[in-house]
Amino acid sequence: MKKKNSRCDYTDERNEALCRAFRNKLAQQHHATEIFAEVANSPARRFYINEDRAYALLKRKRETGEWAPGMSPTRRRMLNAIEERVVRLETAEPGISLIDAVYRVVNSPAPGFFLTPGSVKTTIYTYINKRRG
Repeated sequence: MKKKNSRCDYTDERNEALCRAFRNKLAQQHHATEIFAEVANSPARRFYINEDRAYALLKRKRETGEWAPGMSPTRRRMLNAIEERVVRLETAEPGISLIDAVYRVVNSPAPGFFLTPGSVKTTIYTYINKRRG
């Protein structure tokens, strides 16, 4: 479980990508509240989690059979998607190490940002206000 106020290496990159997706959706529609869910579920360039963190969590899951306690459902969905791809990669490339498989998967396109619509809203508005300030 990440610590409160800890910051991912890819936070700025993720926030810029969220804002781009938001602006693209906003150009097509006029109701921002409806857009946040669409942005959260829009494809992302990568999984926005540190490779080492994803590796540690997946390794722990393999050892204990379950994810870390207290993990949010959204985070769990993201890690399940990563785990599924890692298993497929290990099947396709026998002998690949877990760390290499996780690294390749995390850096591949993700089906979404794995954030709640409320988190998208907060992130976008915080990012926009910081850029203005």
